[in-house]
Order: sequence, then structure tokens, then C-alpha cells
Amino acid sequence: THTHAQRTRLLCVGAPHFHLVLQHNKANLCTRPPHPDATMNKLIPVIVGAAAVLFCIVAVAIPSWAKTSGVKVGLWKIDAPGISGKYCPGDIEIPGVNCNNIKAARAFGIIGIIVGVAATAVAFLGKKTIALASFGVAGFCALVSWSAFRHEQSEDLAAGFAMMILSWMLYWAAAGLTYFAEGGYESM
Repeated sequence: THTHAQRTRLLCVGAPHFHLVLQHNKANLCTRPPHPDATMNKLIPVIVGAAAVLFCIVAVAIPSWAKTSGVKVGLWKIDAPGISGKYCPGDIEIPGVNCNNIKAARAFGIIGIIVGVAATAVAFLGKKTIALASFGVAGFCALVSWSAFRHEQSEDLAAGFAMMILSWMLYWAAAGLTYFAEGGYESM
């Protein structure tokens, strides 16, 4: 006769590294026991995702996405000699600027932050499939954000733009790290 612990986990036939999980006297499936480095494997995508969120927040907030001849253009305002203020919509009208691209850059940057925070939290909770998809979506939002801004601006690009590109790369790196992480995650 087996003890309770022995009844709940028995070795699967032909797979010594897997365990048969018994629930309510029914065999559900063979599962792999957690990898010894499971916690670290789960934390690396969380750390990379948190860094991506931080860069995305700073990128959306920073007032310098493009610079030229003393003029700084951000997602929310413009600073030039003699004028400074909000644009698209705002106090300043800039001839030739398509405000829809600026609004798209803003919107996708903010959505990227929200989805990135959710992805990081879900990765921390160990939901691999949801974390993978969420990091991918957050990276796509960052990609659209810097692409929309770049389409509109021909000036020398500055720190905010670079931070959004870095955020995009980190989100997708977190997705890749989540995909290849061993153990520490629940299957969905």
C-alpha cells in the first residue's frame, strides 16, 4: 500500500523524469517536475519586461523625440525659440504635420505601457502563454509608436525615440525569454 504522497505522484511508465498526477483517483497527465532553476528562468523575462515598461514610460513622457536647430519635439509638446507648448491638438499649429501620426504614436505608446505592465505581472504569476502573447502585443505597440512618429518627423531623432525603440526590442526579448524558459510556468 502507498502513502498519500505516493498515491498523488507516481512515476510515469517510460518517462522517469515525469510524474503522473492523480486527482480524485483519476490519472490526469504526466507532468514534468519543476526545473531546479525554474524561479530564475521565470524571473529573467519579468526583469527584462519591467525594464521595457520603464523605458516605454520614459519614452512617452520625455519631451525630446526629435531635435533640430534648437527645436525639440516630443509626443506632447514642442519647444522652439520664441514658442513652447502643446501641439496636436494644442496651442501650437505646426504646418505640414499630420497630427494623426502623432496621436497614433501617443496612443500606441500608452497601450504598450498598459499591456507591458500586464505582461510583466502575468509572467511573474507564471502564465507562460498569456505572458508570451502579451509581451508580443506590447512590443508591437512600441513598434507602431516609434514608426508612426518616424513617419512624421524628418529631423534628427533624439532620446525619446531611441528609448521607444529600446522598449520595443526589450518587449520582444522578454517574449523570447518567456518562450524558451524551462519550468516555473503553468501551462494554459
